[in-house]
Amino acid sequence: MTSIVEIARECEYRFEVASNEKLTLKLKSGSAEIFGVELAIDNEYTFQDQKVAVYTCEESLPG
Repeated sequence: MTSIVEIARECEYRFEVASNEKLTLKLKSGSAEIFGVELAIDNEYTFQDQKVAVYTCEESLPG
């Protein structure tokens, strides 16, 4: 299952991923960054054992 999360302009979405789990994020439209690095639209980013903050975008998350 995939969830769509819309983040208002100049806001952030924070999440934690445990060491025994993986989360894949895909930017669907607009612009967003993680730790100052801009995300590319339709590129998949996979996280494991991390605390992450995504700034300003619409993204696709499983679950």
